Amino acid sequence: MARQAKRNGNTAEANSDGTDTGEPQMSETDTTGAETPNFDTMSPDQLQIFVEMAIDRMPLDGLSELVRYIQEKQRTRQEDERMRLLEKWREEAARFGMQVRLEPIGQTGRRRKSSGRTVAPKYRGPNGDTWSGRGIPPKWLTALEATGRNREEFRIKEEG
Repeated sequence: MARQAKRNGNTAEANSDGTDTGEPQMSETDTTGAETPNFDTMSPDQLQIFVEMAIDRMPLDGLSELVRYIQEKQRTRQEDERMRLLEKWREEAARFGMQVRLEPIGQTGRRRKSSGRTVAPKYRGPNGDTWSGRGIPPKWLTALEATGRNREEFRIKEEG
């Protein structure tokens, strides 16, 4: 019901008394002689209403194809916008003798050599718990140190 009210409130064609008719302006004729809407004169709201009405009439397989088309169109437009924006930034930076370098958000640009590798434990507790010696000390070691024990007591002796 809300969609119908929206459709009736956003129109382009007017009656002779100046009131909206509820239909998009028609100005072109297709090869079959049927009039087609003039999309160039429609507002974004009117275009959306027109598209919604067309989608309501499409079969399911047509909808699936349309979704793929829209997603590809969106990707293409986003990439075009990114390239336009990048070119603008490069031109602005060049005016000031600078250069633009892009990096993905959330990455520092360098990866640690050790990322993803497991590290051999350097400390072993009385219950067999281990700790590599990196990062925050585990609770078992912190508790033992709080009782006056020394961390080095729990260091695993290297063989060799």
